[in-house]
Amino acid sequence: MLHRELLIEGTFLGGVCDQGTSKEVVRDPWSGSVVGTYAESGPEEVEFAVVTAVRAMQHPFPLSQRKTLLHRIAERIEEDREFLAGLLTREIGKPITYSRAEVQRCALTFRLAAESEIAAPRPETLAYDPRGNGLRAEIHRLPRGPVLAFTPYNWPLNLAAHKIAPALLAGCPVVLKGSPQAGLSTLSLARLIHECGCPPGFLNTVQCDLRLSEALARDPRFAVVSFTGSPRVGWKIRSEAPTPHVILELGGNAFALVGTGADHSAAVEKLGLSAYAYAGQVCISTQHILVHRSEFEAFRDTFVARWGGLCAENPADSSTVCGPLIHEAQAKAVSAMVDSACGQGAKLLFGGTLSGNRYSPTALEIQDFSQAQSLEMALATEEVFGPVVTLSPIDSIEEGAHLVNQSKYAIHTSVFADPDSWDQASGQLRSPGLLWNEPPTLRFDGLPYGGERQSGLGREGLAYAFESMTYPQSRILPQDR
Repeated sequence: MLHRELLIEGTFLGGVCDQGTSKEVVRDPWSGSVVGTYAESGPEEVEFAVVTAVRAMQHPFPLSQRKTLLHRIAERIEEDREFLAGLLTREIGKPITYSRAEVQRCALTFRLAAESEIAAPRPETLAYDPRGNGLRAEIHRLPRGPVLAFTPYNWPLNLAAHKIAPALLAGCPVVLKGSPQAGLSTLSLARLIHECGCPPGFLNTVQCDLRLSEALARDPRFAVVSFTGSPRVGWKIRSEAPTPHVILELGGNAFALVGTGADHSAAVEKLGLSAYAYAGQVCISTQHILVHRSEFEAFRDTFVARWGGLCAENPADSSTVCGPLIHEAQAKAVSAMVDSACGQGAKLLFGGTLSGNRYSPTALEIQDFSQAQSLEMALATEEVFGPVVTLSPIDSIEEGAHLVNQSKYAIHTSVFADPDSWDQASGQLRSPGLLWNEPPTLRFDGLPYGGERQSGLGREGLAYAFESMTYPQSRILPQDR
């Protein structure tokens, strides 16, 4: 049986035989069988991790060594890809195909950091200012200080990489607090990074309860707090964190607009997969599809015919699209949102079946989405975080853009349409990410990623997280130096 310890100052704490450290048992969300155990942090371990991260700032290691380390991490992740992917599937119920994809993206994120030139000094011309005659300038990016990183259960490897990789590139020590639902995956990644030669103190892990997590977020010794998780927790952290440098990646309820002349077959395939893959436990999974009224019925019927027979299946099978939800409470919350929407006038097209932590892929028709928003129908206004999508008719792309902009969330929005409709929509939609004829779940790890409104603050993506974790220092030198 797998066991994982905490990593603090280059030492593993909380081994199997350590009676002084409590352990958490991990069960497979699909079968209920025991996957393993991991050590939990008490107040002493949490304080030790913070002190260690602060102390590590006094012992920086050169940029060339940091980039070599990042290369090693990427290579090692690829070497261990089958173990890591299998662990994701057993611990969080992610279908194995998507687990393998996450591991691949995790390696890519570290490789992007290793090969990036953003940490190198940047020359700046002074020729436009006569006072700069005989002088030159360099802009250096210096580490702000220790980074506190909170990661969620649904992407415990790649979302950790989006915090650890830019921090290591910047020379910032990290205290990583993983989700209790993904402790084995989080601590396995930390062990791998340690074995690649990460200097003691530059990556420390804690798995602690809510009280200790909240205290960590209020600790003034952290220069940067990077949180990915629920809006409720994220905005609380933002209001209480003593540092102004807070990055929040929060919830969403992604829309897709389907205009006249769109390729229905491609849109149905891509958007259905986006809605139901990994049981919709992705903040940019498709939650709402708004289709031009003249083609709505044809689109709806095609969608039902394609996806109406999909079931929640064993995530270990390579053909599985939708597996279980992380736990029964989440499945019940999804079911309650669907039942409530049906009570407010939504029409169930297929799905809607609850069994333990499995909720069948579901589609509903909402004839008047604007009214659903004004009635504050939860399914129309909140993140469902489950395998549920709504379909609604609209009279124009302009109307669709207005409905999207009315949402309290904003991360990614898709538009399936002809070029003219795309140009119109892209000029009206207030979303940080717009995708033409691609689903909202498409994300490239090197691009800026993040939300507006209730969906977050700041951006991830290597260069953008790096910028938040560093500050610029101008160095004025003689031309001949």
